[in-house]
Amino acid sequence: FPSHDTQAYYINKELVMVNNDTDSRLSTHEEVCAIRYEQINARLKRLEQILLGTAGFVIVFLLTQLSK
Repeated sequence: FPSHDTQAYYINKELVMVNNDTDSRLSTHEEVCAIRYEQINARLKRLEQILLGTAGFVIVFLLTQLSK
């Protein structure tokens, strides 16, 4: 029988015993990953803005050179 520091979950109709320590470590890992995911999204958004600005500048520059 499970001890007091163990929790039971059903995964795909199968009873899985999870130690509370493992559960807390997993929760911490999920929180850290969520923070990293937000940071990655922020960096990607900034990079996208830089690339769009650069592409716009190049297009305008080429159009001005074409009209000379």
